[in-house]
Amino acid sequence: MIPGLVLETSVIIAAERAALPASQLLERVKQEYNPGAVIVSAVSVMELEHAVYRAPTAERRVRRQDFLHGLYGLVSIEAFRHETALIAARVGATEQMRGYTIPLADLLIGCTALQFGYGVLTCNVKDFSRIPGLAVHVFAL
Repeated sequence: MIPGLVLETSVIIAAERAALPASQLLERVKQEYNPGAVIVSAVSVMELEHAVYRAPTAERRVRRQDFLHGLYGLVSIEAFRHETALIAARVGATEQMRGYTIPLADLLIGCTALQFGYGVLTCNVKDFSRIPGLAVHVFAL
């Protein structure tokens, strides 16, 4: 068993696009990874809700909203905290001095996972693998 996982934005988008209900997504995550907890960063919520507003059609907007509301009722949404900000500042600066800039949202989501001692479940290994100490688990449908 791993202590917990942060579901990263790309995983949630992949599930919604594949019409995989949120409950089935979480069941699959629990079966495949056996996490003690599954959470979503408020940063991912912002990214996901942004996508709702950018939906090209009303039908797509409603489908995205329905999926997200179902997900929000099943997981804990963790706020960006002072402790997370301190971790992100250190990690972001260290990596930037090494010549690599981690996209801000990914940095904040990854550092949320670090704050809790969790791993991150993502389809975006490239950026998350740059965060030292972060256990990165790859999600594929």
